[in-house]
Amino acid sequence: MNRLVTALAVMLAAESAAAQQTKTELSARAVIAPRVETTLSAQISGRLLRVTAERGGRVAKGDVLAEFDCSLEQARAKAAQADLDGAQARLTNLQRLDRMGSVGKVDVRVAAAEVDKAAALLDERRGVLRYCVISAPFDGVATDVQARAFASIEAGKPLISLIDDRTLRIEALTPSHWAAWLRPGLPLRFTVDETGETFSAVVTGVDGRIDPGSQTVAVFAEPRRDAKSAPFMAGMTGSAVFDAAAANPTAPTQ
Repeated sequence: MNRLVTALAVMLAAESAAAQQTKTELSARAVIAPRVETTLSAQISGRLLRVTAERGGRVAKGDVLAEFDCSLEQARAKAAQADLDGAQARLTNLQRLDRMGSVGKVDVRVAAAEVDKAAALLDERRGVLRYCVISAPFDGVATDVQARAFASIEAGKPLISLIDDRTLRIEALTPSHWAAWLRPGLPLRFTVDETGETFSAVVTGVDGRIDPGSQTVAVFAEPRRDAKSAPFMAGMTGSAVFDAAAANPTAPTQ
């Protein structure tokens, strides 16, 4: 009988200690998000000649993802080059005549201005040609592809969305009053809903602005995982558990 009472007392003491410890552990919902992501839009209007990007497909920095039919822009660039060559030839001839005293200074200055104008037009045409090819700005994955080959596209239309899935981080929304003790370097645990995996992480930053509507503040954390861990993808959700007492012994436990 005495042994039973002693055992129960030990169990109750352990449960009480565990309950006291968990009071300082605060949980918040979080999502896995990429640090770097972008949506590439058309910078010119025209017809797409080809689209190589596919949703879910990996891309490397510099890969051509889509290309416009720019035959008209190429012809305009050639015409601008010809205009520049002609203006330069005329200026050279007038400078030769000027050295002989056979032409006025004003004619030379006008010819020089025509060269500058033709050069500026050529730069403009070449600038448009740079928009004919859409390339990947970084290594990553295509998450959305709205572009279709042979379709006519207006300038400004979103075409391809990319994320860098090599540098994912945890983004949690926490109650605004947690800002009193949240800080970079604070450790936490994160459990992924989709896989059940739990791993450690460390806070890398706290948003500089509190959302007054929801009274929340965003917290960003760097996951600590090994290469053999379960799949880890942008958009996965889970629970981030913080130890408020470890961050600040006077922090509230709710």
